[in-house]
Amino acid sequence: MNYSLIQVTSTKGNQVKGVWVQNHVGKTLESAIEHAVLTEQANGNKLDIAVIRENTTLTTLNPRCLGAERLDTRRITPRNDGYGQWADDWTDR
Repeated sequence: MNYSLIQVTSTKGNQVKGVWVQNHVGKTLESAIEHAVLTEQANGNKLDIAVIRENTTLTTLNPRCLGAERLDTRRITPRNDGYGQWADDWTDR
């Protein structure tokens, strides 16, 4: 299965909205999650990168993801890291 990585701008439960970062093709979910974590670390852990099912309509010309199920459950729980607190309703980062 193929996956897309997006920078999360808002969340509601396990649904996320955000901006496309890149696709993760021909790999496992675990490798996509690992790549998301490495992408976050490369950006000083200031970004929240979510793994979603591949969305072939997301490109550099059309980068907005308007709602998708988050597959990496490591960040579905609320958090407050100084960059914004997540809630049960759509919350912007």
